[in-house]
Amino acid sequence: MPKLSGHLLRGALGMALVSTLSFSIWAWPGAALSRLGGEALLYACIAAAFMLCSGLLLAPLAGGGRAFHARFVPAFLLYSAIWCLCWFGLGGRLGEWLGGLLGSLALLRLIAGTLPTTSLLGLGLIAGLLHNAGYFAGSWAMLDWLMPLAKQAKGQGELKHASQLAIAAKLIWGSLYGLGLGAALGLAFWRRRIGA
Repeated sequence: MPKLSGHLLRGALGMALVSTLSFSIWAWPGAALSRLGGEALLYACIAAAFMLCSGLLLAPLAGGGRAFHARFVPAFLLYSAIWCLCWFGLGGRLGEWLGGLLGSLALLRLIAGTLPTTSLLGLGLIAGLLHNAGYFAGSWAMLDWLMPLAKQAKGQGELKHASQLAIAAKLIWGSLYGLGLGAALGLAFWRRRIGA
């Protein structure tokens, strides 16, 4: 029987790397993509990177590549749609919190399969909390720590340093978000494997 700790660790570390790679789209060509097609195009490119890169590092969670992609791709698409609906519909922290919780619940349900309602709600809440812990730690690191330093550097005429800080801020958000989302994925795939 697979161990929960192993699934949480593999999911968290693997998705941290995948997320950092995916957020690099935001860090470098993000402004150009936004000008070309708005936030929707930027988010779509990032989501595509998540789906393309995830199988390489996270397939062992499901016991193999096909099993992983059959569960992950539809679950991640649904999670992304729910998160975007909450973000674009409600905006601000409420949209982010609700999108993370509801998206994680949907992700868990599609990956883990049939669960009793009490298990679904309990595990969904845990997955949502893991997701949101990573997401909001990344948000804090970027918005409250690194971006103010970048703004200060820009104000002092250190444009290259300001640019490097802004890029690092986005990548760190990606890494921390990936840790949380990956732990939630590890939980979902662990539940799927012990229930199968």
